[in-house]
Amino acid sequence: MERKTSPVFLVPSMEDSKHKDSNIYCILSLVVLCLLTALIFGCRQDSSSTASMPLKDIPTIISYPDQPADPSTKLLFTEDMRIHHEGWWPQSVLIDSNDRIMVPTYRENRIYVFDQAGHGLETLEFPKGQGPGEFTAMEPQLSPNGDLYIYDRLQQRLTIMDAKGREAKTTLKFGEMRQVFTLGPQGEYYFWVVHFRPGTKDVQDLVLTCFDSNGNFVREYESQPFAPGRTDRSGKRIYKLYDSYGMFKLDPAGNLYVAISDKYEIRVYSPEGLPLRKIIKKTQPRGPDEKALEIIRPFFSEFPRDRTVLLPPSQMPEIADILILSDSSLLVVTFGPSKDSMTLSADWFSPEGRFLNRVQIPKYYLWFKAFGPGGSHARIAGDYFYAIEPTDEAESDFVVKRYKIQKSN
Repeated sequence: MERKTSPVFLVPSMEDSKHKDSNIYCILSLVVLCLLTALIFGCRQDSSSTASMPLKDIPTIISYPDQPADPSTKLLFTEDMRIHHEGWWPQSVLIDSNDRIMVPTYRENRIYVFDQAGHGLETLEFPKGQGPGEFTAMEPQLSPNGDLYIYDRLQQRLTIMDAKGREAKTTLKFGEMRQVFTLGPQGEYYFWVVHFRPGTKDVQDLVLTCFDSNGNFVREYESQPFAPGRTDRSGKRIYKLYDSYGMFKLDPAGNLYVAISDKYEIRVYSPEGLPLRKIIKKTQPRGPDEKALEIIRPFFSEFPRDRTVLLPPSQMPEIADILILSDSSLLVVTFGPSKDSMTLSADWFSPEGRFLNRVQIPKYYLWFKAFGPGGSHARIAGDYFYAIEPTDEAESDFVVKRYKIQKSN
């Protein structure tokens, strides 16, 4: 079934929407239209299809929990710096070309800028609103040349700005809902695009989609069902705990890593969209115990109990998050037992997909997603691991910590 992605509108220019109407070129236009239609149908694929290579021909690396390839080598995370600002709510961590640490925040429409020692340099503030240069829900990313890409998920609008002058260069307005904006190394970008059931406002699924730097559709990858709760006849809102959600990351070369939480399988694609390999780890499905359920219950603590129903899952998810190290080795964050309350259990894979060892990494805020896909509150840049961590159980105050990553035998 063909997926239709709504057009992208370049604001404010309308030059691309002007068409010439001439009977002289009618036949030629029909021919061109047929060719374009064939091209589009050839390029756009159903979300169950990921690339031209048959799935059975994709190299598959299968690992087993009790057979790590390098059990003597460990990853150590040593804290060497922390940043705190009173009253902020950090959203992510960005590192610019001058190694400055940039911390966008929810609510305030601000980006705090620090040097590598954690000293404050400046604060970028952006007006709230719906006009040009105004934002209601910022999701910033940095390009290699220093431009600031700010996606406003409520307005469905992407603004490309000069980070120094903060002048908008380009504004793209989208025609459909998109989530988890991620900028690629060549200016391409990725979203989970929301698809609705035909003729309804009910969400059918989310499809990971790539667009070029001008906002044009390039290709689709994985899809995932998306049901962020439903309302029963009595008016109660029903949520399924640990519902499956998708995640993806890009390595420094632009290779794409995709996983769905309910299955221990990571698919890797080249920048051109060709499937490179599948990384699979054999696991034993396990149902949630009381300790596992307590991990997620705080997310629903503010929901009115008389109007909310929480349904336990039949089994725990396999994957919570994926992170890529500077050498393109892979960390798969799991729900496995950790050393203590301050760490998480992760599986470490080589760049080729071999299971190296199980490691402990610092625990970070929202390390799994309770309501569907979302951005990660951890980031690896060079030999450092940046983590946004709450300072109290109420998660009302936050700190950004930096850890030095080292290998140890």
